[in-house]
Formats: sequence, structure tokens, C-alpha cells
Amino acid sequence: MYAHYAMKEKTDILRAIERCHKSKAFLCKSVPYYCTFDSTFVIDMTAIKHRADIKADGLPSWLNRSSRRAKFSKIDGEYVTRANGDVTVKTTYFSQKHNTIITKQIYEFEGKKD
Repeated sequence: MYAHYAMKEKTDILRAIERCHKSKAFLCKSVPYYCTFDSTFVIDMTAIKHRADIKADGLPSWLNRSSRRAKFSKIDGEYVTRANGDVTVKTTYFSQKHNTIITKQIYEFEGKKD
């Protein structure tokens, strides 16, 4: 799972996740706490006790606003959007319950990761 705060292009996100997947040194073993600025984290979900803990970041309640899925394939070393892609990325959009200006997006791999 990839907790997203800064990157805008899903292909950039996929490249970042791929780098972290190959080099475990960049994986977070816990959810970053009280992060209130644009940041990007790749979190090792096997190190987190419960999936819902991804939202336990010390900030007030997060509301799930929506989610979408996009499919990608890796062609010539680059990720491209494809209707029949072999990698699916689910994006879930959240906002703070009492301050909707503060947002968070969580990206999850579904399917092949390498």
C-alpha cells in the first residue's frame, strides 16, 4: 500500500512503489504520525497489525470520499494506462472530518507487483 500526499501522476507513484519494493530500506514499518505537509510514504502493510491502522496517523478523523481503480502495464520500462493492464491501482480519497481542505490519498496495488 502506498500512502500518497504529494505526487500527482499515477505513473510516478508506480515507479516510486517499484523502487521501494526492490529496496526494502525505503519502506515505512509504521504509519507516519502527525504529518501535515505534502509527503509521500510507502508503507509495508505486512508490518501493520490492522488495515484500518493506515488512517491512524494522529490527525483527526478521516472521511472516505471516494475510490477509483486504474489499470497499468509496463512497456519498455515505463508504466502506461491500459484497459487490460496487469497492474491495478486502487486510489481512495480521504479528507479530514472537520477541515476538508486537508486531504489524503491512499494507493493500493491489486495484482502483479513486479
